[in-house]
Formats: sequence, C-alpha cells, structure tokens
Amino acid sequence: MSAEPRVGAHPTAPEAAAEPAAGPEPATATPTATAGASGGRNARGAGDGAPPRAVGPWAATGWRWGAVLAALQLPLLAFLWAANAPGRANNDIRNQADQALGTIPFSDWHPPVMSALWEALLRLTGQISSLLAVQLLGLLCCGWLLARLIARYTGRRWLSLAGVLFPLAPAVLSQAGILFKDTQMGVALLLALLLLERVDGLRPRSWWWLLPALTALGYGAMVRRNALVAALPFIAFVAWQAWRALRARREARGLPPRPRRRLSAALALGLATLVGTGVFAGATLAADKVIVKLKDVQRTGQSNQIMLDDVIFTVPADELRASDLSPAFKEHLLSAQALCAKKGVIWDAYWKCYGRGVDGKYYAPIADGPELKRYWLATIPQHPARYLEYRFATYGLYLGRADLVWWDTGWRKDAAPVGLGNAAGPADDLSRWWVLEVWQKHLGWIYLPWFWLAAGAAALVAARWAGRARALVLVAASSALLYQLAYFPVIPAAHFRYTWWPAVALTAAWTVLAAVWIGALADRRAAAGRRG
Repeated sequence: MSAEPRVGAHPTAPEAAAEPAAGPEPATATPTATAGASGGRNARGAGDGAPPRAVGPWAATGWRWGAVLAALQLPLLAFLWAANAPGRANNDIRNQADQALGTIPFSDWHPPVMSALWEALLRLTGQISSLLAVQLLGLLCCGWLLARLIARYTGRRWLSLAGVLFPLAPAVLSQAGILFKDTQMGVALLLALLLLERVDGLRPRSWWWLLPALTALGYGAMVRRNALVAALPFIAFVAWQAWRALRARREARGLPPRPRRRLSAALALGLATLVGTGVFAGATLAADKVIVKLKDVQRTGQSNQIMLDDVIFTVPADELRASDLSPAFKEHLLSAQALCAKKGVIWDAYWKCYGRGVDGKYYAPIADGPELKRYWLATIPQHPARYLEYRFATYGLYLGRADLVWWDTGWRKDAAPVGLGNAAGPADDLSRWWVLEVWQKHLGWIYLPWFWLAAGAAALVAARWAGRARALVLVAASSALLYQLAYFPVIPAAHFRYTWWPAVALTAAWTVLAAVWIGALADRRAAAGRRG
C-alpha cells in the first residue's frame, strides 16, 4: 500500500515524482525515490509544479505532529469512555462475560478466543471494563494510524485531522462502545489493514510490520467464524508484496527479469493467495484448538441454527410430516414452523419459534442436532430453487433494514448482573443524539447494508484514481464486499453489527480517498496560482 505505483494523470501525494512507474521496479533507486520509499515523504518530486513541503519534526509526517495527533486522541478517549464504560452488553456478551468470569464453563457457541482474552484481562486488571478499554484504545490507535497515513499521502497536517475524527463517524461510533464480537473483529481487522499499509516489498525493514498486522488479523478472523472470508484480500496483499520482494531480489542479482504477462501474474498471485489462505486458516484453527483444550470448551453445534432455519422455512409442512424423522422431532419442527408463520418470522427460528436448545436453555445445543444435520443433507441440496428463493428473501430483508443501530442505556437487564452496562450522562446523550437524531433520523440510509454494498463497489472503481492509496482502498473495499456477500447463506437477523466491518472499512477507505483528492486539487490550484 505504501509503495503503490501512481495511477491517474495528476499527482495526489507529496512525492508524486518519487513513486515508481508501472513496470519492473529498478534494482537500485535514485536518491529521490529512495527517500520516498523509506518514509521521507515530505518533499515533493521535482517537476510536479507544487511547492516543496516543510521538512522537519513539525512537518506533516514529522514526529512532533505525530505526537500532536496522539494528544488529540486523549479527549476523544475520555469522551468515549464516559459514554460507554464499563461496556454496553446484550445477552450474547453476558454469556461471554460469564465464561470469562468463570461463572459458567467455556463453550463454542461464540468463538472462545474473546472470552479467553477477557479472562486474561480480568486476571491482569481485575476490571470487567478492561475489554472495553482494549477495544477503544484499538479504535483510537486506528484513528492515529489513519491520520499518519493521510499525512504521508498528502503532506498536509490539516487533512490528517480527518483520521483523528474517524471514530466519530456515525456508523463507526454507533457500535464502538458495545462489546460485540463483531466490534472486536472490526477493530482488529482495521488495525491489521493500517499496519499492513506499512509493509513494502521493496523495503526489507518494513516486513517487521507484518508481525503485529497478522496478530491483529488472526484475532479478527478467530473472533467471528465468517471473518476468514474478509481476511482474503489481506492475504492477497501480503502475497503481492512478497512477489515484489522476490522480483526485486532477482533483479538485484543481475538475473534477467521474467516477461510480464498479466494472466500468468494473476494466476501466480491467486495461487500464492490460496496457499497463504491455507496457512493462515491452519494457524488460526490450531490456535483455536489450543484454546479449546486449555479451557475445556464445550461443544454446542451452533451451526445447527442455520440448518434449522433452512428446514423450517423451506420444507413444506406436508413434506415434513411424510419424512422419516423421529415423531418427537418432527412434531417439534412442525410446531415451530406454525409458530414462525403466526409471528411472521422468516429467520432465527432457534430463538423465536423453536424454543432454543436442550430444556429450552439459551446457547444449548439442539437435542436432535445429528438428526437435523442428516435431514438437511438429504433434503436441502435436492431442492436448490426453494433454498435460493428463501435465502434471497432473507438477504433482501437484511439489505433493506438496520436494526439495533444504537444500544440504549436502559437496556441493562443482561448487562447489570456481570457489572456491565453504561451509565446515563452527557457523553451518552451526545453520542445518541449524533448517531440517531442527526444521522438515522435524517439520513438513515447510511446504516443500511445496501448502501455499504454500493459504497464498496464504488470504492473499487474509485481506486483507479487513488494514487498511492490504491492498494489500501482495494483491500478495504474487497474485504468489506466479500464479508457482506458471505452472509447470503447464513444471515440470521438485520442487526447493524453484521454490517459494522464493511461500514468501518469503507469509512476509512473513503476518508483516505477524499483526503488524497482534496490534496491533489489544492496542489493544482497552488501550481496554477504560481503560473498565473
């Protein structure tokens, strides 16, 4: 990302002339190009018509301005803490908190990595709010990294302030204080994205950024089961940087460059991404197995929820009656089907119609789970048309709704017993007013999933004119789109938390795009003024 070739006709970054042109990178760089690639990003390249940027500690990329940006985050941290501490919570989060506190055994209804982290934080600090502290610090760290990135791309301090304000974007702020695994995943993936931006295949020292980036990416992929698909563009980016490094090393040894064929290069990158995905998935699976063993995690068969929906909402009642299912299970399914129809429910039958798991307990496995799986495999694949009709209906409902955009202070029934639930106050009132009264009331479509699908598709197109930010925008937009599309066969509700990662990724991407374009426009106007 940090060494993306220039795209477009106009300069959009402080060192436009220092960016490598499309084509094989030279084995040895000129002094100007070396400065641009190694972080000396304050000087403009010669011949672009823009005035030289200030150089020194107070420059946009200087350490003093970086310290100012960090200091500006402190009042924002205080505000977010006052609005949300010790953390907003629903029954899902209560279940994970109980595991961390040792009140109940660990289970895999939710990926156990979050409860394991929370337990470690509790032992370290003794505070139930410690997970919120990590979440907010991670989000503000992302804001600081985003601000520094914009400063490097534009050379302008005032534009970098957009990164500081990033956590206050309404779609970002709406879920920032609730301890959903979705929020944990979103913060971790964004942190991984902004750390990976520092990796440049042509600068060997930059590969050190890969370690914290992959750590954050691994946690993000483990904390929500369907997050692996969102990690694919990250892995593709690492594979691309590795390819650039290998090609540069080959040229440095004096070997002739291989002919560049787009198809073969794309196939090689795809293969490297596939291998990298296998390695990454294997590593996260191994880490999960370690947690399962250390914490004696109980199996719940949570994926049976999805199969239960497919059976109840796609198999006609007459077909269910004629099935070879056990009489008790068959009657249970038919009763749930009738209740769902009466309620007008089309998803989430486990919670709304079926009566939950064994003995009606929350987060308990379905008593007839093996039989359900057998019936699903024997029935659902044989009727793809009605399955697709159902899944298009649920996905369409998801795209056009945004429930639980804000978790209200009064919803403390599940949070209070474990010491969670924020207190009412001016910070909470101001946050709620900003998210709901200003934005949802007047521009509510910014929370709708279809809007973020459209924003992701538009970002993929706009990346053509993103200059050095092209790779970052492509990774963010493709990750957001893949994540949203992956909900097609599994979406259980229209909660906004399922769209939070796309909203966060694309808010960051469009913030960078806007800053780059504004900086380029200011450069052109300044150059025109000097010529005039």
